[in-house]
Amino acid sequence: MLTPEEEANVRWKETLYLNVIVQLHCELTVAVCTKSVHPDGRSSMHALKYTTKRVYASPSKTRMDKKGAWAAHAPAL
Repeated sequence: MLTPEEEANVRWKETLYLNVIVQLHCELTVAVCTKSVHPDGRSSMHALKYTTKRVYASPSKTRMDKKGAWAAHAPAL
């Protein structure tokens, strides 16, 4: 239980949103594609291979330009 003083400091709206986001079922699909250009100028893409994985919300982020670099942060709500 929270004391009345502690409860006054809780940001309930942000807490609710964060809890909803964490419980969302999210999937990430990554594909390797090839692009074909037709004689009439139209182009189309075809997936050669793809994979889909379940992903989870996290209070951290990873930089893609530096291997092993990460920082803890809360989502901007």
